Amino acid sequence: MLRTISITMAFLTLAGAAAWAGVPSGITYQGRLTDGLGVPVADGTYSLKFVIYNAGSGGAILWDNGYGPVTVTGGQFTYVLGSYVPLPVNLFADTSRWLGVTVSGGVEMTPRVRLLGTPYAHQARAADSAGTVHWSNVQGLPVDIGNAVTEVVAGSGLTGGGSGGAVTLSIPTNGINSGHIASGAVTNAEIAANAVASGQILDGSVSSADIGDEAGGMGVYRSLVSLPDWGGTFTSDVVIASVVVNAPTSGVVLLVASGWFALEHAEGTEESFARVSVGKNNVGGIIDLENFASFSVPGGAASGTYRTSFSVVALELVGAGSQTFHLRGARRTGALCDVGDAHLDAIFLPTVYGSVETSPSPKAAPEDLDAFGEPAAR
Repeated sequence: MLRTISITMAFLTLAGAAAWAGVPSGITYQGRLTDGLGVPVADGTYSLKFVIYNAGSGGAILWDNGYGPVTVTGGQFTYVLGSYVPLPVNLFADTSRWLGVTVSGGVEMTPRVRLLGTPYAHQARAADSAGTVHWSNVQGLPVDIGNAVTEVVAGSGLTGGGSGGAVTLSIPTNGINSGHIASGAVTNAEIAANAVASGQILDGSVSSADIGDEAGGMGVYRSLVSLPDWGGTFTSDVVIASVVVNAPTSGVVLLVASGWFALEHAEGTEESFARVSVGKNNVGGIIDLENFASFSVPGGAASGTYRTSFSVVALELVGAGSQTFHLRGARRTGALCDVGDAHLDAIFLPTVYGSVETSPSPKAAPEDLDAFGEPAAR
């Protein structure tokens, strides 16, 4: 024994072309065919008959499709009612309509399926053939619905319009300006990637006040500074030059320091040397063991003043706000040294591409390290 269960009517999914414009002539019916135990039948083609009645039992037959082949897969089938025998135009003039299904000459399955929703589509078919409707015969419309439009006027930023026939409104070149765009109406989400190029930005239209994280820089110069004796623990030095950077946002600061050493040396004494270093917020009493440059003269060298240039480059991560950077220096005990033509430049960059590895924080040098940050016995 066969039976259908889990029957689904796709009432508003209508299929098939119709002779009347815009309203389809068939109703897609979907169902599930199982045996008496509820197991889906084997895949294949079955003979099914569909009948529409005016009652859930008994009643009059309003439409009979007759038997026709229906393909069943996994127990599921789909059939378009009206695809073989057309549905009468007035079939759904009443909402009490019921569908009966019979399989392969058997007994019609019970209960019948009540058809709901479908009458609206077929009533639309009948309405499609109605005669001309005049505004005066339609109720519930606004009182001025019949007033004619006499003219279309192009407003600000538009062109076109007219007082007769088909008219068109369009936006001319440069028709939309800042006066037509509310503040904050256009965000990043409304601008496609690469949509704005330099050609779309007028010269002078963007000032520094419009850019909150622009790059910037500053620098200082000192003509001559004498370096002090750093003491036995390398904790005495002098500020040669300082810069203060007011960063508008987080980013990095590129530090560039340069100048020259003039180191006095006496032959036969121990090695003479001096050093300078750059860093962020490094203060007196701390000699930075990173980001430094040094100059030394061996003890056996002839007496005299030895000169050489130096340069130090460092990259420091910073947050928004004021940041102070120093160029500091000191010399070894007994060796006089001057630093001249000293430059300290700082450039703030708001964007970091990739990772930035900075030097460790400045720290006091232990007694067993020399001015180079190496073991003192080297």
